[in-house]
Amino acid sequence: MKLTEHEKKILELVQSNPVILTNRDERRKVAEKIGLTEKTLRNRIADLKKYGVLDQKETDSNLKLNSEEINLFDFFSILWKRKVLFTSIIFITGIFAVTIALLLPVWYKATVVLLPPSESSSSFGAASLLSQYGFGNIFGSNDSQNRILSILKSRNLKEKVVNRFDLQRVYKKETLQETLESLDNHMDVDVGDEGQIAISVWDRDQDKVGIIANYMAECLDSINIALTIADARNNRNFIENRLDEILDSLNVLQDSLVNLMKTNNVLSLEDQVRTGVEQSAILNGQLIQKEIEYDVAKASTHNKDPKLFMLEKEISSIRQKLIETFQQPGPASFFIPKKQIPNLLIKMERIKRKTDYFTQLIAYMGPLYEKSKVEEIRKIPTIQYLDHARRPDKKDKPKRSILVILIVGFVGIISTVGIVMAESKKS
Repeated sequence: MKLTEHEKKILELVQSNPVILTNRDERRKVAEKIGLTEKTLRNRIADLKKYGVLDQKETDSNLKLNSEEINLFDFFSILWKRKVLFTSIIFITGIFAVTIALLLPVWYKATVVLLPPSESSSSFGAASLLSQYGFGNIFGSNDSQNRILSILKSRNLKEKVVNRFDLQRVYKKETLQETLESLDNHMDVDVGDEGQIAISVWDRDQDKVGIIANYMAECLDSINIALTIADARNNRNFIENRLDEILDSLNVLQDSLVNLMKTNNVLSLEDQVRTGVEQSAILNGQLIQKEIEYDVAKASTHNKDPKLFMLEKEISSIRQKLIETFQQPGPASFFIPKKQIPNLLIKMERIKRKTDYFTQLIAYMGPLYEKSKVEEIRKIPTIQYLDHARRPDKKDKPKRSILVILIVGFVGIISTVGIVMAESKKS
């Protein structure tokens, strides 16, 4: 086959520097000397191999390496060549991994599943009634689930568990804080899709781990009851103080009404006004009648007639009665002055309206007060158990088989890369 001048030059370079067939660094140096890139020189060499002009010789390591990657066949060839070393590494690693897995402490897991209290049961029905009248928040948060989760994260609950089971000695910690942190690592709280709360605990004692989980749930319930009672006590104090204020306001209004009635000689304002109007109408009718009689008698008799004198007396007496009825009644009079009636009506209506308002408040707050007293003294459980924690039948961790596979696999990958790199440098 006839070669071009350029191809002949490349062939001469290969013959004088055969190392460029397998060594990328040397190929790059030679390419730079003749003004080419390493990639161009590599492609020209590949063309010569394609034409059959150039045969690549096997290196001492039986490797066939190019500039960027190792052929899959070459890769397995390297491993097969170093199979004794590779197998020894894997075997020793396996023994080491199994030994570690067997020496690791065994942990058992127990889980207790709970339902948080419903709002209706936790507040004895009072919260729903309060919400109708603008007091919906005085019984605390509506999210019982968040309340339970907060208690489970509290230091108070964890210290109870640590002290009950002497976990500082079990975990071999010097301080209480380190023990609490270790307990955090050995417990987990999970909220299910339906709102159930699962409390999981890990411990090396197979018989004790379920007892710890159940005790944690008991502590949760006792703390929640204490908080509920404290809330109920605060609610009872609030409602009690409010009721005292309402009763004081009612007493003030009643005293004001009594003073107003005494001062203005009021027994029943509506009845007195109605009676006064009726009496005034009667007197006005009599007055008109007597005035007519007087006019008729005056026209038919002389001025000194005794009848005229009697009619004048009667007319004067009726007019005086009218004055005493609505204009200037006496201190002991049953009637109320006409000028005072509008003001009295307004004042008494205001007092009545305020009295009705406070009376309705008592009707609303009274049942709440009684319910808050019951809530304060009751100590029934606030959570429900779906599943109690039981003694586990088998360990939960460590997963020895998975651990061994991971260690052997990781070391195998590292060993393979190391063997291939070592053979590459030799070439």
